[in-house]
Amino acid sequence: MKTFMNNQSLLYISHPLEASVFGKVQHHTIITSNTSSYNSLLSLIQHYEDVRAGGVAVYVKDISTLTSLAQALTASSIHCITAHACMEDAEIQQIHELFTDASNSPVLVLTDDVIPYLDIDSIQITIHYNFPPNKHDFGLRLSLMSSFYHSTVDKDKKNAECCSYMFFSEDNAARSVGFVKFLNRIKQPIPVILKKLAVQSIEVV
Repeated sequence: MKTFMNNQSLLYISHPLEASVFGKVQHHTIITSNTSSYNSLLSLIQHYEDVRAGGVAVYVKDISTLTSLAQALTASSIHCITAHACMEDAEIQQIHELFTDASNSPVLVLTDDVIPYLDIDSIQITIHYNFPPNKHDFGLRLSLMSSFYHSTVDKDKKNAECCSYMFFSEDNAARSVGFVKFLNRIKQPIPVILKKLAVQSIEVV
């Protein structure tokens, strides 16, 4: 549940995905492959390393992927931490404290099951390394960016754009059709390469 002020009117939004649309999260697409997805991720993180005003969150599908990805990022000299629902409460609280001021926070690599326990709203860059399992979890991922929504009144973050990056590879190419429909519904630009991927996915079916 989220309450926003817009033009001095009170707006009450009950679904996290609706809140992200109202907050004008900018959605981008990364078309890659299974063999090059890590390099694409690393380039994206490095791009924001010195210019971000908030945190970076990388969402993965399971603990195995989380562990291997965190090890790879650390080997690439990226300061990162991991979060998943099997952690102790004290460990989750430490992560929350790190993101009180997320501008200098480590990259957060996490699974969807831990989101309800984190109590974080300072993520500026959301990276869907693995596609969200459903619409609700997609919205929950974006809810961690709520302090950067354009509908909030925090003047310090007024000019900081909150961005969401969706990764597509051969593993989830078929999901591109639904994502094109989503971008069309919220009236955001649809990259030509994403349209081609969606058409190819339909033709394969």
